[in-house]
Amino acid sequence: MSDVESILPASTGRIATANEVAKLAGVSTATVSRVFNKVGNISAGRVDRVLAAASQLGYVPHAAARTLASRRSRLVGAIIPTIENPNFGRAIEALQRVLTDNGYTLLLGSSGYDGQKETQQVRALVSQGVDAIVWVGNLHHPETIEFLQRYKVPFVNIWVHDGEHPCVGFDNKDAGQMVANYLLDLGHEIIGVIAGVTHNNDRASLRVSGIREALEKRGMALPKEMLIERPYRIIEGQIGFRALIESRPVPTAIICGNDILAFGALLEAGRLGFSVPADISIAGFDDLEFSGALSPSLTTIRIDAEQIGIRTAEHILRVMAGTPVAKSTMIPISLIVRGSTAPPTRKIMQT
Repeated sequence: MSDVESILPASTGRIATANEVAKLAGVSTATVSRVFNKVGNISAGRVDRVLAAASQLGYVPHAAARTLASRRSRLVGAIIPTIENPNFGRAIEALQRVLTDNGYTLLLGSSGYDGQKETQQVRALVSQGVDAIVWVGNLHHPETIEFLQRYKVPFVNIWVHDGEHPCVGFDNKDAGQMVANYLLDLGHEIIGVIAGVTHNNDRASLRVSGIREALEKRGMALPKEMLIERPYRIIEGQIGFRALIESRPVPTAIICGNDILAFGALLEAGRLGFSVPADISIAGFDDLEFSGALSPSLTTIRIDAEQIGIRTAEHILRVMAGTPVAKSTMIPISLIVRGSTAPPTRKIMQT
């Protein structure tokens, strides 16, 4: 038997060898082994046939299939969208700390907000025998969720409130409404948004949805020219700010999808001669460490990333121990009001 083996879907109740993948793909067992171990010179056509056969069988290459059955690897896999976001780093550090204290090792991957890459990394982590998967959001490929359920690998969605699957996080839509309502209560009527890219990012899209809903409840709208989507980088916040001030009317307040975008907006406002908050208010999300040290200090939604990491680790440890655990763990969020927001003091520019 090849040392590359897998467990077939739980419904079959038996173990399969690489021979079955080889037979379906029309190749040798050695070729299957070389494909999954990434050794040797193999034609693209043969690689494609092997991968297609493995997918059809629900095959997971596994160097130690026994750990998948026993759940004794003491490995946990985590996949985050990007390592550039400091809050993801804080959550992962807390997650790893608690897991390490309890004898577990954390394996980390980054998907780049790409669902296909996320799927590939999930399969790679399962092939390493991880006991559980932690990933961000609830926007995952259905076949990837089915794959984890088939192999009985528990998973936890973080940074979201998900009514269907286990989760540790908060309601991003409520967060969007919270900051929008605060600005509306200050008297702002024209509000622009520099959101994160909403494609493959349910957190960003839910925040925009919350902002839009808050405006609609006051009889207002979020026109398309008032919504700019940019990646989470400082320079993108600068670009988004310039785009919004070129619109008519010019917004008296801008909500940014995270503090990094807000930092860029603050920089660009100063560069262009806008006084914040006298001319324009700016708010963010996350309450990153630098947010209170900016000038002016940034009004933002505080998200306790460390608690997300700690509670996620506790959830996993309870699941591994077979003890009861809440399906959903809500992490409180709060609005931190600082110097970057104030009631509007200028007339809206119409031309």
